[in-house]
Amino acid sequence: MDVNTKQDEGSTRWVDSDPSGSLRDAGRHLAELKAFAQNYIDARLDSVKLGFKKFVVIMIFAAVGLLIAGAMLAAAGAMLMIGIAQAIGAAFDPPKPWIGYLIVGAVAVIGAPTATWFILRYVTGLCCQQTRERYDRKHALQRAINGRDVNDAARASSEAEHG
Repeated sequence: MDVNTKQDEGSTRWVDSDPSGSLRDAGRHLAELKAFAQNYIDARLDSVKLGFKKFVVIMIFAAVGLLIAGAMLAAAGAMLMIGIAQAIGAAFDPPKPWIGYLIVGAVAVIGAPTATWFILRYVTGLCCQQTRERYDRKHALQRAINGRDVNDAARASSEAEHG
């Protein structure tokens, strides 16, 4: 047992009577805590960096995959259009492939934008209809719970201001 330590009365713990030793121990524990905290922060930062690196690698592979898929789709589409054009050209006697290429080209140039326009109109209309139906359901629920909906409240507020 150290000369500078004594046992507290009624306690089994030892108390250091030298305060500089306690301060030294506290400083050492604080330095240790700082080192542990820095280690934790470094580990978290490395984890975030690793996650970002994985994300970048996945995005690169996805981009390459999309490029390959797009090229394959374009090649397949071109082969399909050439085949249709040659089949149309072969229907003439004597075969006139240029007529098939002309017809397929015209259909592609006119048909693709037209089909895109119709599809976009349909999808946009469908989205608007779904939004209207969702708000109609919300307003019906408001009327069932509160006796009026947001439109009724706005009308009443407007009439009170102007009227």
